[in-house]
Amino acid sequence: MIEELSAAGSLLKSALERYYDACSKVELYCRTNDLTTATSDRISSELLLLETFAKILNKAKLSINYSRNSSRYIVPINILPPEILIHIISLAVALGHKACKKHKIPYCYNPVHLQHISMASVCTRWRNLVLQCPAFWSRIDLVHVHDSRRELIPRAKFWAERIGSFPLDVRVAVDSHGLLNDGVLQDFPSSISGRHNLGSISFILQGVGRVNEGNLFTKYLSGWAPGTLQKLVIERTRSSPHYLLVKSIHNTQQQDSSSCLLIDLSHEYLEALWKPIVTLRLHGLYIDWGSQAYHGLVELCLLSDRNGSEMITISESQLQKVLMSSPGLRIFRFGIEITADVGRMLQAGDSVSPVQLNDLQILDLDFGALARSPLQHLLRWVGPGSKPLMLLLPRSYVVRPETDLFSRNKSEIHDFLIRAKVTKLYLYTRTPTLDWLFVSTPYLRTLAVGFKFPWGSAIESQVEFFSSIPHGGLDELYILASELEIDRFYQWLAGFPPIRTLVFWRCEFLSGGRNRSSADSLHLRPLNINSEVLIIPDESPDPTSAWQASPYGYNY
Repeated sequence: MIEELSAAGSLLKSALERYYDACSKVELYCRTNDLTTATSDRISSELLLLETFAKILNKAKLSINYSRNSSRYIVPINILPPEILIHIISLAVALGHKACKKHKIPYCYNPVHLQHISMASVCTRWRNLVLQCPAFWSRIDLVHVHDSRRELIPRAKFWAERIGSFPLDVRVAVDSHGLLNDGVLQDFPSSISGRHNLGSISFILQGVGRVNEGNLFTKYLSGWAPGTLQKLVIERTRSSPHYLLVKSIHNTQQQDSSSCLLIDLSHEYLEALWKPIVTLRLHGLYIDWGSQAYHGLVELCLLSDRNGSEMITISESQLQKVLMSSPGLRIFRFGIEITADVGRMLQAGDSVSPVQLNDLQILDLDFGALARSPLQHLLRWVGPGSKPLMLLLPRSYVVRPETDLFSRNKSEIHDFLIRAKVTKLYLYTRTPTLDWLFVSTPYLRTLAVGFKFPWGSAIESQVEFFSSIPHGGLDELYILASELEIDRFYQWLAGFPPIRTLVFWRCEFLSGGRNRSSADSLHLRPLNINSEVLIIPDESPDPTSAWQASPYGYNY
């Protein structure tokens, strides 16, 4: 094989040198002689032949590059065992999804989401590894929009053929009902459901009519063998008809039908399908609170539809049952209304017993701009364990006093903090006296805080701000979207124990009365806190956005 390559290369080199000599002689002749029509045509045809030569040489170059990249001596990464190399490729593919900046477009067509195909083009070994790993082909993206990419269908069918018994990860996006009756799109779910296991299914719904959404859910949820579904995501990101719960059409009372999205599948089938779910993310559309879907969860996200005027509610007793059904919960994101019904049943002086969640690691409370706070009802039901906890308290960047849920619920927050081991904390407040907070968080290592004040009151509102001195040091302090008086801010920071990193994002500083400056233009003088100071450009994303549940990022 190598001998043949050497011999062919030697012959090619000699032939190319002879060919170049011939071309040079033709050039010399043409400079001193007039060409006939026949000679001119012959020279022109030679240019076409040269293009053919170039294509063949380029194919040969690609083959040699492909072969070289397979060598563990030239490319050291190929020394790694196949299972480690597959893991590295998997990490690169996952990072590609996270790096995409176009999440506001459901299932954008950025090539970054097809990195496994690029990886398969590196060399023969990588190609074989990627083709043999069903996890790379299990993700099926289907988009129901007016300009739907029809190539997604044959691609999805090809990918589904490669995964064997590996569970499918089906992702469905809908932003109109124009193509929901399209035969190719509608028939595809039934063509895969009978031959594959469903491991995960996600829906992004944007302003689609109730009948169309009901048909869509029925189509995509029917025909699967129960027992394999691990993850369910329903994300409604635009205003839709006023229904809030997904239910079986065969198990709905007449008086409830107006608030439900009805699916033409039996209640028993849906419950069996939901039962093995461990990750449940519901944003704007929910499953009945008594469902098996809420049993045995590791991650639960219940967020409101921020664009709709109608709000789902859950009673305290229903919330208690949901939490008790998932004692192993690690991630809990919550942002819907709670109706108090337990307090009426308690005797005077009694209090509720929190549901113990010993594995809880993230508690994210995001109520948007709700004036009525469910915070007090939620916190008293959550009993965190001894594991480090990231706590994201309600945040809102409007200036109405009634939206400062942090300041309005100090007592409930304090009672929760003394029961938890909070190591990372995010909060927003209009009244920035935080000394009471630090006393309750001895394990705190990272603090992200946003201060917002009405126009004309920033300086006066900060009289108590600078008495807040935390106990212990901080690894990171984020000041986000805040309006601060610079000299007093320096005084406040001077009272802190060591802070490893101080980060500013979208901050304005007041100095000399009403002069306003950004952190970047102010050239913050060295602080006596031995900190690294980072100023994130205003146009950059919130540096803590990865902590939160992105309204567009569930499906990547």
